[in-house]
Amino acid sequence: MRRLLAIFGLLLISGALATGASAAGGGGGGSVDVGGSSGGGDAERKAIARRFENAKKHLEEAKKLEARLEKATTPDEREDLAEDIHDEYDDARGDLEYVVKKQPKSYPAQSELGFALRKLGRFDDSLEAYDKALAMKPGYAPAIEYRGEAYLELGRLTDARAAWEKLSNLDAELADQLLAKMQHWMARQKAHPNGEIESDALGEFEAWLSERKLSDLPPGFVRSASNRW
Repeated sequence: MRRLLAIFGLLLISGALATGASAAGGGGGGSVDVGGSSGGGDAERKAIARRFENAKKHLEEAKKLEARLEKATTPDEREDLAEDIHDEYDDARGDLEYVVKKQPKSYPAQSELGFALRKLGRFDDSLEAYDKALAMKPGYAPAIEYRGEAYLELGRLTDARAAWEKLSNLDAELADQLLAKMQHWMARQKAHPNGEIESDALGEFEAWLSERKLSDLPPGFVRSASNRW
């Protein structure tokens, strides 16, 4: 959750960032808008930061529950965990929607909202949130990586590949994270084919994937990254 902690820091110092962004023509602090759209002063900024912190906690709890779900064996336990996971992501969605409503220029919050929506299966809304984040910050690597995951799950393999290509020039860690998830996704497709993707397209993607290699980042990072699927 390193990215979430960093974003939370952005929100906590939003007043100073907004002042700096105004003087610098929108650079650096553009992720947080505390000008006319917020209008509540310090109390509102604290409320926004608190809601973002709540969202972070819900996302962390969902991740823990997903790890338990992988090990669960009984149908009842799996069903209960699945419901709890859904509730955590839905709570995160609510908090993040509050943040982006109050600070519509917060591209990190839009990106995390996209993540929560994707986990809820709301792919169209998820892609819309990523697009908003990237419209404000075209090179924002976390949103590019998240959107690449969404493309992958939707079977939009050409778009997923383009996301990795772009990330490889922006952020090696996130490029590795997306590549690890692509490898995991491909393994699932081979183990449990569903026929939703044409065999030619799947074969082409597998050939492309076989030519890609993870960078020299620590192996522990890649394993950790691939778990946040």
